[in-house]
Amino acid sequence: DDAEAACALGNALVHLGQSGDAASWYRAALRVRPDYPEVLCALGCILVDRGSLEQARPLLARAIELRPAFAEAHVGLGNLRHAERHLAEAAASYRRAIAIDAHFVEAHCNLGHVLVLTGESAAALAAYDAALALVARAAEGSMRDALSALDQVLAFTSDKVTAADVSAVLGLIGRDVQFDVAETIAGEDVAGAFTLAGSIVEAGFDLRIVCRE
Repeated sequence: DDAEAACALGNALVHLGQSGDAASWYRAALRVRPDYPEVLCALGCILVDRGSLEQARPLLARAIELRPAFAEAHVGLGNLRHAERHLAEAAASYRRAIAIDAHFVEAHCNLGHVLVLTGESAAALAAYDAALALVARAAEGSMRDALSALDQVLAFTSDKVTAADVSAVLGLIGRDVQFDVAETIAGEDVAGAFTLAGSIVEAGFDLRIVCRE
């Protein structure tokens, strides 16, 4: 429908680094479907990145209300609380995301940043280990491919590399999507497979990479 089309355009623009235009399409999607958790979360995260925290707060809260087990929304809320310097609350949001998806690398990474700020600097090592693990996963054991992937990530990022940067540049999917695919296949759910494939494409992922993962 129109909301899904606007969401897909927004996701594509995010991958192109055009968050301002993406936000416009997300707002268009919400005018059609106000209770669209993925769009509420995506727009909320853009607003957090822009520093518009008060505008982002109700969007992320509503996304979590609609889908309590929405790990990305909990990370977005954690980022908002981090920006407000409410570090204990931020850590709680990241831990909630990890409890939902133990393989959600961005949640581990951001939790590590918070723990550094609270004096637990050893946790930062886990964040960078997670980002490097994603690079290694994309390279599939090839040193040349790993170096090429790392070059791509370094060209995209600024002063530090995070797991979110690696996922964005290399187009890696989260473990939650992998589990959804596995469950759909195991259940021989043909209709569900088409629906899931559509949502993956709308999110801007390459189906070839998804199948490889």
